[in-house]
Amino acid sequence: MPSMESILPASTVSEINRLLNSSGTRLDGLNTLELSLNYFSLDVLNDNASQWIVQLLRIMRAGDYGFQKAAKALGNLLEISASSSELSRDLSSAIPQVINVLGNPKQKEENLPASFDCLATVLKNFRGPVFPFKNAMEDLLLSYFDLVDLIAVSSLAKCYAQLPQIGGSGIKGLSHKQAWSEQSDKVILSLKSTLKSFLGETVSEEGLNLPKMTAVDPITDMHRMAVRYRNLCMVLSRMLSDPFPAPKCIPVASILSLSNEVFCLSPLALSKRIGGNTSEGKERQKLFPDLQVVMLQLLNNLIKSCRKQLLPHGRSICSFALQVLQWSHTPLELREVGRDRPHRKLRSAAYNTLAHWVNASNTGSRIEKFAIDLSKEIFSDIVTDRDVVALQKVEISAKKKRGSLSYDTVKPIDHHIDRLANAEVCNAALTLLGRILRSLSSIITLEFYQMAQKIILPIVIELEAGIEESPIPYSDSAVCRKSIYKVLEALVVCPHSSGYPPYSYAISAFSCGQNDPDLEVSSTCFDALKSCEAIIHPVTVPVGFAMKPPVNENITSESMVESSISKLWKTVEEDITRKSTVEPSKITDVNGRASASIYVQSHSEERVTSIVDEKMEDDDQDRMDSVSNISTSPEHNNFDSDVDIADTPLMKEVVDCQTLLHLHYPQQLRMYGQYYGRAQENR
Repeated sequence: MPSMESILPASTVSEINRLLNSSGTRLDGLNTLELSLNYFSLDVLNDNASQWIVQLLRIMRAGDYGFQKAAKALGNLLEISASSSELSRDLSSAIPQVINVLGNPKQKEENLPASFDCLATVLKNFRGPVFPFKNAMEDLLLSYFDLVDLIAVSSLAKCYAQLPQIGGSGIKGLSHKQAWSEQSDKVILSLKSTLKSFLGETVSEEGLNLPKMTAVDPITDMHRMAVRYRNLCMVLSRMLSDPFPAPKCIPVASILSLSNEVFCLSPLALSKRIGGNTSEGKERQKLFPDLQVVMLQLLNNLIKSCRKQLLPHGRSICSFALQVLQWSHTPLELREVGRDRPHRKLRSAAYNTLAHWVNASNTGSRIEKFAIDLSKEIFSDIVTDRDVVALQKVEISAKKKRGSLSYDTVKPIDHHIDRLANAEVCNAALTLLGRILRSLSSIITLEFYQMAQKIILPIVIELEAGIEESPIPYSDSAVCRKSIYKVLEALVVCPHSSGYPPYSYAISAFSCGQNDPDLEVSSTCFDALKSCEAIIHPVTVPVGFAMKPPVNENITSESMVESSISKLWKTVEEDITRKSTVEPSKITDVNGRASASIYVQSHSEERVTSIVDEKMEDDDQDRMDSVSNISTSPEHNNFDSDVDIADTPLMKEVVDCQTLLHLHYPQQLRMYGQYYGRAQENR
């Protein structure tokens, strides 16, 4: 948003115009304009924006070295102008000229990324003026769907994702919503037809109006089909991830069906399906993993867009990634130290997809159903390659063998060792493992948790010995060291309910990890060490936990009476229960509390009387001693000795106890009330 007052002096505008009008200083003028746009006031932009657009378009028409700088400056100028309704209205008349220049099909390929970025800004901020050119823009973008440059394709996808927003939105964005659904369906149909063409099958469905490929030779056409498939996936991914002014109706079932067609095929299954002995079949097997990589990236964007709405399809998502990991697995005996393994990019994409899915769905991911098979793949990429010492036996001729023995020599490694080999796939596997331990520690199996400890702890112990002596790729990859420390923290912070967290190992490892030369790794170890210390030695009791109430040494008279009555009632009830027999009678007090069933036949009046007398005499003496202590306490100077305890709620409970006893012992316990009344009068 331009400011009301310009920060730059007025002479800056004249200097920019002077530099832009001269061919020798044009590049300096473009740089100055790009850096100064955000510091001009709204009035300055109103006076000069139209003139600058004309100058920038003239530079872009020339197509020289200043095209990319001019396109970037033009995009920034239009982006700033869109924040002001007055300024955007004034510049709307120049939009057709901008589209004419940006839509030039003869522009150089190196200028396409800058051109597409500027066009995306126009489509986003000037939807009304662009509407008459919508069909022309779509045809222009479709003609570039076979580009090889990834940067240009990324900018192209950003432009194509803006097309459904052009025009009126309708009631509650219904027009935009319908346009987005129609365009996404066309892209999915084009993906299916392109896949069939790549596999050499007959195409029966047509989606987008893509240009027809001229047949050159089968292998070249196959490469072009693979490039087109990648570009279509990038376009659909951009449509899923970019914000949209109306609700999107994402075709989840169609995308998952397309994913199933791609992931169910492995190179072995592909060779059986289309024949793998020919040169075309071998080339298809070589290119097919690239198709699965872009399909996994599309699946990532689908997960980011839908998140927990994909929970019913969790099993399918996990099975897709697991199928890729299983067929791309490299056995240990075929691995070489310090060399990248095949399909590492594909395996990294599969791990990233699963990590995104676990992060989005947590315990609903259903990944625990595949824990056994998945653990084999994860741990195989985490375990480092070891140098294998091979002994080569040297044979000696018969003459030289006399008096001497044959000996063995160490066979050296005959290839260059890359200390960062397989770092990407190792980091992806560690990231997924850490996410599983943090999100699913309550539902994963104990075997999975214990196996993770057996794999992680030896590597961490080797890191403690020194980074130089650490295995590949942990020795040179700070990202892998950071990830493995995070996994160790997850083992401690989120343990299995039946497992034993490795506290002692973790504290030692994190203490040593604070000396790591990489700042991010040392910071990670510092944070993890603080988490472990907080668990083992908490500073105080956490909020919300039950605490013991403070003990009050000064006991009130009411609490003493309550204690004595409770003891008396308990003693009488236990004695009567022990001495009574025959005919159970359920006793329930007046408050609705059920007492034990006792057997009542007879009980001597003397026995009950003696119990009552003894208890009351002891309690009277204790009570009088305590009251005398309370009256002298400085905290009870206002103690009123004339308070009638009979009026307190505690006395009501005493009466309830008397009523309960007289229900079953009317003669024996009549003396209890009389004795208690005399005790009250004496006090």
